Amino acid sequence: MSIPIIRTPVSCFEKIPLPGWVFGRPTYFTSQLFGSSIQMAYWIIEPHKRDTTAKETILLTHGQPTWSYLNRRLVQSLVNEGHRVIMFDQVGFGWSDKPLNIKDYTYQRNVN
Repeated sequence: MSIPIIRTPVSCFEKIPLPGWVFGRPTYFTSQLFGSSIQMAYWIIEPHKRDTTAKETILLTHGQPTWSYLNRRLVQSLVNEGHRVIMFDQVGFGWSDKPLNIKDYTYQRNVN
């Protein structure tokens, strides 16, 4: 059984400039969750020195009711220190797909 979802149009993020958001459009991971193709947005920001390997990868998550915009001020300092940074929008937030039914927002579905 597929779950109904909505996808926020890209134009919604481009209508108003977002202060401090310099990461552009995301890349998407597509998951086949409960019979539906659900897209989850993410950004990978690499250290500026391409000839070196990143010290480590740091995953920046967000809570409710926000999206990766919350972490925009953290990224540059981490990258300047030589870290690779990955930010993602959890399903239901930001650039990621949003299930329409409130019953589809469960801890187990987020884990899946």
